[in-house]
Amino acid sequence: MTAQVIGTPQARDVTRAYETMLDGVIHDTRARTDALAPDARPRVVHIQSLHPLRVDGAHTIIDEWLAIAGARNAADGVDGNMKPVSVEQVAAWNPDVIILGPDSGTFDPAADGGVWRNIRAVQAGRVVHNPAGVFPWDRYGSEFPLQVAWAAQVLHPDLFAATNMVEQTRAFYRDFFHYDLDAAQAGRILAGLPPADGAKGGGDSPR
Repeated sequence: MTAQVIGTPQARDVTRAYETMLDGVIHDTRARTDALAPDARPRVVHIQSLHPLRVDGAHTIIDEWLAIAGARNAADGVDGNMKPVSVEQVAAWNPDVIILGPDSGTFDPAADGGVWRNIRAVQAGRVVHNPAGVFPWDRYGSEFPLQVAWAAQVLHPDLFAATNMVEQTRAFYRDFFHYDLDAAQAGRILAGLPPADGAKGGGDSPR
């Protein structure tokens, strides 16, 4: 729609390139994850906010990329984005992996009376921070292909051992945002970290 509004050949070329890349990422990811048995698909809770505690459930883009990446949304009975739940409910779900949204806050396993420490994902060290660049990758933004590739590698490192997320991120930002990330900047994005000191403002940072 944006390309139609702009109406230039360049805009249409960018659109075609993006659609080709997006379709390729989804196809290549599903080619490896579609054959996974249900018990090989980790159960994941995606937390949008820790304080107050809110999670993302069914019929959301989070649910969509989790499925593509070979996971199951563990938030049983939750429908929609950013739904309030109790920590006891998360403990009852007992997910294999917890993904913390970019703006979810600081995770402290000792909080809430230490309930978090009893959850399988915490015990296994599988609490990860979702990347954010120009926009949070996990939400409704153009970085969706990077989110799919990142989630697939995090959830199934053996299946996606050859995926180089640093170089994939750098290529995406170069091709579609015309910004040359260095490897350290891409690494910070992938770790869910803000730009390094001195990198903010003045158009010098993609975030």
